[in-house]
Amino acid sequence: MSSSWPALDAILPDRGLPRGVTELVAPRLTGGATTIALAVMRAAMLRDARAWCAWIEVDGDARLYAPAVDRAGVDRARLFVVRAPSHASSHASSHASGRASSHASGGARALPRLASKVAASGAFDVVVVRGASAFDVRAVRRLALATEEQGGVVLLLTDTYVTHEAWPTALRLELARAPEAISVRVARERRGRTSAARSVALASRAEPDVRRPRAVLHAAG
Repeated sequence: MSSSWPALDAILPDRGLPRGVTELVAPRLTGGATTIALAVMRAAMLRDARAWCAWIEVDGDARLYAPAVDRAGVDRARLFVVRAPSHASSHASSHASGRASSHASGGARALPRLASKVAASGAFDVVVVRGASAFDVRAVRRLALATEEQGGVVLLLTDTYVTHEAWPTALRLELARAPEAISVRVARERRGRTSAARSVALASRAEPDVRRPRAVLHAAG
């Protein structure tokens, strides 16, 4: 699936993101993962006027910034935002690793269940989960199965400093911000292809078609 960002697509193993689950890893979630996720959502909407995208996050964490969504050219009328209450009660899996298990908030622990439901609905071409470090291998596998059955793309945005066991994702990209650019390294891919870090200039993005309708919000219980 093309991101419609030629400079980014050029360094990806299949000249775009694979169908299934991709992990975007960045220091404290600020290394360019949101920028790439917004570009992918915009690309999906430009390809199909009926395409919808979903963004899942924990209420109380840093929120998706509406002006940034507009600047990226994402149609907020077709963006479904799900916010898991930070007090949400959920039992963390005994298979979750180290810090990802012991320090995840109730809302973060609810993200795997919410993501699986959203992906399995088949209503969204792209699903983005911010702060997905509380996932475990079984949760990622279930999410990958649901996504492959529906033919969509799921992006899991995780923190470089929160460790977890290796996940069965189709692709793992390690990101870091540089002046006016994002450093992208293909760290893992289903066929074993990897790459050294390469710089993708922010100025190489296509000019967005800015739209300003309101977002559709849903607080998940």
